[in-house]
Amino acid sequence: METLSIEKDSIVKGLDRDFAKVNKDPLRDAILKAKLNPDDEIVEERPILWINNTGYGTKGNISIFIGKAKSKKSMLVSMFSAALIGCNSITGFEPGEDCSKGVIFDTEQSKRHCQLQYRRINKLHGGEISSLLDYYMLRPYAPEERLKMIEKVIYSNSDISFVVIDGVADLLSKGVNDEEEAIAVTNKLMKWSLERNIHIITILHQNKGDNNAKGHIGSQLVQKSETVLSVEKEATNPKISTVSSPYSRGMEIEPFHFSINDQTGVPYIIEDYSKANSNTKKSISPFDYELEANYFILKEVFKDQSEITFKDLNDLIRYSFSKHGISFGERKCRDWITYFKKENMIYQDKQNKPYKLNKAWHGR
Repeated sequence: METLSIEKDSIVKGLDRDFAKVNKDPLRDAILKAKLNPDDEIVEERPILWINNTGYGTKGNISIFIGKAKSKKSMLVSMFSAALIGCNSITGFEPGEDCSKGVIFDTEQSKRHCQLQYRRINKLHGGEISSLLDYYMLRPYAPEERLKMIEKVIYSNSDISFVVIDGVADLLSKGVNDEEEAIAVTNKLMKWSLERNIHIITILHQNKGDNNAKGHIGSQLVQKSETVLSVEKEATNPKISTVSSPYSRGMEIEPFHFSINDQTGVPYIIEDYSKANSNTKKSISPFDYELEANYFILKEVFKDQSEITFKDLNDLIRYSFSKHGISFGERKCRDWITYFKKENMIYQDKQNKPYKLNKAWHGR
């Protein structure tokens, strides 16, 4: 009888396990996981890097560097990487943590240029970096393989703080203008950053004809990135590149300039640089531009959405102006929003509600 009782208990337990497997609901589990508990402690986000005393990048988010070909985006990557793994010798850069380990995935450059980039970072850091930075050359592989390799590395290393993907467009098999694939790749990057609690920096070219990030992948990454940094060669001195932040969810990063040391081949920040016309340049105002030009910017801003919050509107207006070579800060942008509202180009249904574009506007 005892034997029969034991067998019966085993059968019941087995049936319970099978019942649990059959009734497992992945969607329900995902919904429960996604539901916000307002009583949870709010965890303070620490920037992974400080640039001129302004925080850049937090774990669980992505960011993007954009620029024309040969604008020295890779040089900017070398400065960021050296600073992130603990270098304090770059003026204006300070790591947010005592020691971060990073990974760089390069989809474009040859082995020789990858080696030069790694040694450049080593020179900037000034110490042994083999335990702090891994560098992978993905140029020979197909886009699908690159994605799988990146995912495998990210999920196989628990001590990574940041990841750089130099050439994010090369992760798309159908090209930069395939919207479905662009959304899928962007979602993967956001998922990886959140699940692994890392910051992912992507690098992408701008279009030749304008300052937009390239293709649908560019549009997606700009929308989803915590910070967008634009790298541009100076028109009067091509040896100097200017870095500005046309879009940021946090504090605005002030523009800075860098060049390359002819002797060592490493980049450095120019501390006392100022543009030749900086002393005579007047403050930018909405009144400096035709009404139609201002409305054209607003149509760009509202192209993909019918209503926008004040904060997002501020960010998107500045980003759209920056694509046309016009830059100003978050505070100055409030003047534009006030001006647009006064001219009936935008409106709100009620105070504190999102802004909408007045599609019937035809000027004064």
